[in-house]
Amino acid sequence: MKYTSIICMLSCVIAVLYACETSKKSKKTKKSAAKVETVYLLEVESPNEFHASLKTEVQKGQKIEGKELVTFDTLDTVGRTWEFKISVPGKFEFDTTFQIRNKKQFKKTFAYLFYKVPFQRPKNATYNYVNNEFKPIEAIEGNQLDTAMLTDALLKSIASEDAELKMDRIRFYKKPKYHLSDETTKQGLIALKKSLSAKITLQFKNENVVIDKKTFANWLILDSNMRVNLNSSKSIAFVRDLATKYDEIIPSVTITSSKGETKTIRGGDIGLRLNVYKELMKIIGSVRNAEEVSREPSYGMKGLPAGVFDSNKTYVEISIADQKLWYYKNGVLIIESAVVTGCPKLGHATPVGAYYVKYMETNAELKGPGYSAHVRYWMPFNNGIGLHDARWRNKFGNALYLADGSHGCINLPLATAQTIYQHITPGTIVLCY
Repeated sequence: MKYTSIICMLSCVIAVLYACETSKKSKKTKKSAAKVETVYLLEVESPNEFHASLKTEVQKGQKIEGKELVTFDTLDTVGRTWEFKISVPGKFEFDTTFQIRNKKQFKKTFAYLFYKVPFQRPKNATYNYVNNEFKPIEAIEGNQLDTAMLTDALLKSIASEDAELKMDRIRFYKKPKYHLSDETTKQGLIALKKSLSAKITLQFKNENVVIDKKTFANWLILDSNMRVNLNSSKSIAFVRDLATKYDEIIPSVTITSSKGETKTIRGGDIGLRLNVYKELMKIIGSVRNAEEVSREPSYGMKGLPAGVFDSNKTYVEISIADQKLWYYKNGVLIIESAVVTGCPKLGHATPVGAYYVKYMETNAELKGPGYSAHVRYWMPFNNGIGLHDARWRNKFGNALYLADGSHGCINLPLATAQTIYQHITPGTIVLCY
């Protein structure tokens, strides 16, 4: 009887152990199967170009639904993790993992990642002027991806839970807009030939400069819309050379300051100054229209007007030592104000000299090493240095600039900047001493 009971007990233990082991194996098998089911993988193939793959996992218990793969997971506030791999055989390999929260971020991220693939941009057909004639150059197809088209296709593939996306060159690659056979290109050639008859005579102070086909023929190009244009580097270099040769810079000026002191201000760039950009635009316009014209050059500053420093006083005066600004126009004081200039302690002291306002802009973004600032009124006068409001400051003047100055600009109270902006014009002299 005892032996029978013992045997029965052993049989039960063995059965339980077997059942547990079987259950473990079964759970392990199910877990493995479940793990396989939670992975979504999309292979992206571009024949002869690259191979890429997008991989993500769905949390346990969730269904794989395309619309959910590129949006927030309810259990994951960080976003969905994607693994991305791309390779160009023998040239390029890239492997990364990142989080995606929504479709907008998905498109932006993948556009950036696919842009990393080495490519050649497509180019329109054009003509080069060589040996007194225009030589045709056929369009270059290139292999630059249309990332907007590609990211849309990726989203559609994911929504359909596709396993593969094959990319063809017609749909997914940018193409040149014009070939030599296109009528628009042929019209461009006619316009190029016509432009050779243009002749511009610039009347400088002591001599004339003639700009004709001998000067600009090999600068001629067709822009993206098949309009006549000039090679930017060659044409800008030419106009800058004119400025170097014909500009007349006044080395110093002497004024009676607003405090009644005699101040001699050396350095700066006032005088007879060519406006390089404006002059270049005029030359391009004359070439496009095949004009024969004789005119004065475009000046940013045409010398000093009579009485500008005395009876017809018109300038902005800035005393760095006093941290004060005075703006005079036609002999009338428009505004006087405390300012904050560049911080000498950090090597940003505002340069002294006689300058002039180059242009004016509202709602400008000023950026430099380690800073970015939005200003409502911007009036540059010395490269990246200018007059502007500084709404992040609540104090101006005194010795603030010594330890907490600007990066070189003249920081102004908002009301001061607005008043100056409403009365000043490009070309107005700015004196820093």
